[in-house]
Amino acid sequence: VAVVVLSVLTAGFWIGTTAAQGTSATVSPRQRCLALNDLKIPATSIGLPTNGATVVSATFVTATDAGNTNGEFCKVLGGIHAVDPTAPDIKFEVNLPTRWNNRTLQMGGGGFDGTLVTGLGGASNQIPTSPTPLALGYVTLGSDSGHETAGGFDGRFALNAESFANFGRLQIKKTHDAAIVLMQRAYGESPRINYFVGTSQGGREALTVAQRYPQDYNGIAANVPIVGFSSLMLGPELIRIQEKPSANWVPPAKVNAIRGEFIRQCDKLDGLADGIINNYMACRAVFDLSQGAADRNPWAAKRCPNNVDPNPADTTNAACLTDGQIST
Repeated sequence: VAVVVLSVLTAGFWIGTTAAQGTSATVSPRQRCLALNDLKIPATSIGLPTNGATVVSATFVTATDAGNTNGEFCKVLGGIHAVDPTAPDIKFEVNLPTRWNNRTLQMGGGGFDGTLVTGLGGASNQIPTSPTPLALGYVTLGSDSGHETAGGFDGRFALNAESFANFGRLQIKKTHDAAIVLMQRAYGESPRINYFVGTSQGGREALTVAQRYPQDYNGIAANVPIVGFSSLMLGPELIRIQEKPSANWVPPAKVNAIRGEFIRQCDKLDGLADGIINNYMACRAVFDLSQGAADRNPWAAKRCPNNVDPNPADTTNAACLTDGQIST
């Protein structure tokens, strides 16, 4: 039993494994990391059309490096080349821990993307930050979704069809496939478990993963996914268009005066003044300014003299309303 348990615990850890290219098991993790520099990933290894990918740098990060809380790992930066020569690369980062748990965690972006998702921390994706997934042994990865922006919602990248398609869905699969190649080269095997997690735009990407590439993942977490992005952007603008000046605010102190005016004008509409409004349809018509004369004002009796409220804190039926409050 001890032998079996030991083999399970050590299986997949970089230490003591043999890389796919036939490297000796005695080669150090640093050497294996540095060997990934300038690696060319052929287009045939990526399940969607590309011009292949290139590793730009592979840096070995030790557990004692300043500011590193992720343990020992290999930080790989690269680019996936577009079919359209005018489209930008998909820039990606893949972090390969020395002690691998045979699992990967791909992270989505936010906003209009355009910023490299490093996978070094988890705060932006609502996943643990201490210890980080990388420190727990996960290979972590992310991309800039195929374009770079200064942040926010710069949508000029969408003028290029391939760049727009990468942002919409393609970059997820392309980044995943490129990362699998790196894991095969580094560890000599593919991961047993693949996860995707994203928030906001990344949550939308997570739903895209579930819809389009479910065979590539074993678990998906979509946090507050922004599915109707246009509506999300337009919603606040529509609200602002309808907003009124702060002087038009109707404070809670006016509730009794408003209720009293409803009773005064509507109680008798059912033929009985008993403090109960039964003919609510007729009452609604009284206060519906889309009906009747264009210049009528059902609140005229509650208007403050000279449009000045003498006692804004008055909570009685006698409280008055300013023109702004009546407008509201």
